[in-house]
Amino acid sequence: MNRVKTAVACFFAAVSAWLGVLAVPVYVLVLVNLADYFTGIAASVFRKEAVSSYRGIKG
Repeated sequence: MNRVKTAVACFFAAVSAWLGVLAVPVYVLVLVNLADYFTGIAASVFRKEAVSSYRGIKG
């Protein structure tokens, strides 16, 4: 578990160093995109439609 934590920390440190001040907006953008995708999947289940990646994108 320690190696996983170290690898994740190193990855985010490298990305943050590479992006500089744009790191936080990029992280927020990725999180919001993931939330949008999963709410699209949830809407598909709620509407009793077939769950697919297309539904996740289109909602």
